[in-house]
Amino acid sequence: MGYSLKHGNKEVNIKVLIVVDKIPSAIWVCGARPMERLRKWCDIDIVAVHPKRPSKEQLDDFEGKAIEADIIDFQYWKSAEMLMGRFPFLRDKPKVLTHHNPYDVDLEDWFKKYDRVIVKNQTQKKIIKDTFKKEPLVIPHSTNLGFFEFQREYPNENIFKVLMVVARIEGKKGVLEVAKACRQTKTRFILVGRISDMNYFREIMTSAGDYIDFRQDITDEKLKEAYYEAHLVINNSVDGFESGTLIHLEAMGCGVPVLTREIGLVPDIANGKNMVVRGGTKDNIKELAEYIEMLKKDREKRLRLREEGFKSVLCRDDEYCALRYYRVYREVLGEGKPLVSVIIPTYNREKTLIASLVGLVRQDYPNLEIIVVDDGSKDGTKKAVKEFKEMCPIPIRYIKQKRMGYGLARARNTGVVEANGKILVFQDDRYLMNPNAISELVAMVKPRTWVFGDKGAQKRDFVENFSCVYKRDLVDIGMFNERIVYYGAMTRDILSRMSNRIIHQYCANARCTVLLDSKSKFKKKPEIVKAKLLLWKLRGSE
Repeated sequence: MGYSLKHGNKEVNIKVLIVVDKIPSAIWVCGARPMERLRKWCDIDIVAVHPKRPSKEQLDDFEGKAIEADIIDFQYWKSAEMLMGRFPFLRDKPKVLTHHNPYDVDLEDWFKKYDRVIVKNQTQKKIIKDTFKKEPLVIPHSTNLGFFEFQREYPNENIFKVLMVVARIEGKKGVLEVAKACRQTKTRFILVGRISDMNYFREIMTSAGDYIDFRQDITDEKLKEAYYEAHLVINNSVDGFESGTLIHLEAMGCGVPVLTREIGLVPDIANGKNMVVRGGTKDNIKELAEYIEMLKKDREKRLRLREEGFKSVLCRDDEYCALRYYRVYREVLGEGKPLVSVIIPTYNREKTLIASLVGLVRQDYPNLEIIVVDDGSKDGTKKAVKEFKEMCPIPIRYIKQKRMGYGLARARNTGVVEANGKILVFQDDRYLMNPNAISELVAMVKPRTWVFGDKGAQKRDFVENFSCVYKRDLVDIGMFNERIVYYGAMTRDILSRMSNRIIHQYCANARCTVLLDSKSKFKKKPEIVKAKLLLWKLRGSE
């Protein structure tokens, strides 16, 4: 599958349709909202389709968007199965299925219908692996740590407050037992949720008496305020009911200690220091009351819990989740090939750059993204890239940075940081790659090996400006040296840091055409003199 240049007034980067049960819902919060972070890379659309009683409007909306989509991400299996039965064309669509909860994950072999099966924790993975002898991909639940920020000041303890946050107030959540334990311990109980069973809710209110503070249908801002107000967050759900839970992540992000049963993500994330995990059943009110009393009295323990909890969620921000899904989408659409990020630094070469980009569109490698890093161009580079992006089938990210002299190293490093692929290809903006160049480079690259191509002269001396390397290997040697601010020292510097850590190999079959000479030899010489002196200063007398 090669790329062909398309024309039109709209972007043709990959179109992803995300399907949830309803908006808002727990699945929407956990499965769709993080994907908003991908709008710089994908055309994201989110639709809600009720799994049992879809309206005609929902079905019509889904059908139209599904036909246009490159890939469909089903975030709830019941909605997925219902839609698969109604629309036969979905059988041939690239599809991803996510299981958010532990129940029903072993109902059938999902791998027969979906290109990728994703779960949220190791418990779900084990169930599927034991049942079908196949391994789903684990992409953990996440939260918006930019919103649920760590509260610097832990609340004073004139009135100790316990918080429970539940989507639906029902028996499986164990709210009643917490209400009773709070009354026994004379603890203020903040309950956030939506009434699902009125009789059950009335029993909760009666059992808690004057100690309960019920807050229904509150905004995210009000929810954050509730976290900041609480001294302790409790989760008391039954076994096998939740695989999240989002509440643990939000609480730890805000700096609130957590008391929980061993459910959902707890086995994956608990380390003995970041939360209190109790072994009793949800009905064990006596044990609940004892834990509440213990934690009320031990402020130092709670302070340690909130610090350790925050450390545990640092890699659980929504952007981590979104980028992992993005890699899945690209791999499915890229015929199972790994995503390759092509990094092109540029400066005041709009026409040559566009010719170079055309060469990338013609590549026969099926899974690419392009990152153009503009080192402060003053010509029409930005406009040219924007216009090209609107008719290019490969996702292009344009980043402009302030020019601070010879910024090649900084531009490349910026591209490395933003790259989503495990494999990187570096290309100068003045090269036009042959259509098979990236396929040839990727075929030869392997861990701890930096492969470079032929720029027309068949030189076997290593050059990094037409090359391919694993991102992790480059990061491990410190990436490119941003202190190299003169032309003529970049290759020598990177070679010295590669020594004994990464080997380099020449790939004769990966070729490109030089569209523009970088500088005349005469103009290069004074800068090269400065570059050599700089290297000597950096590396010592050799």
